[in-house]
Amino acid sequence: MSRRPSRDRRGGSLVADRDGVVLSFPGYEQNHWVESQHYNTAAWDQLVSLWQAYNTHLAHVIEHADPAHLSHKITVSDHGTFTLEFIMTDYVDHLKHHLRQILPEALAGKFENSYIPEL
Repeated sequence: MSRRPSRDRRGGSLVADRDGVVLSFPGYEQNHWVESQHYNTAAWDQLVSLWQAYNTHLAHVIEHADPAHLSHKITVSDHGTFTLEFIMTDYVDHLKHHLRQILPEALAGKFENSYIPEL
């Protein structure tokens, strides 16, 4: 594999290092994606259905991830390099954090995460 990175139009790259392949991505541009996809004009029920389908699919992907790939590294610009296992675990913890913000009473004591420990 060439040492020269292959770049996509958002600035991500796939590069080879001595340990194998490292994926490199730009940071998440939340405002850009929210504005460009016009979430503020979408129907609430459609957004909830999209969220449910997307996260159900991610749960399926995480559940079936090859354990041999969990140590693969991903670099996110200005944030550092992380293993695939960390990215998956952090996504779930972050999701739980937001669910507890939205439904604190309904989810009290249901799960613990690194963003808000159980009291």
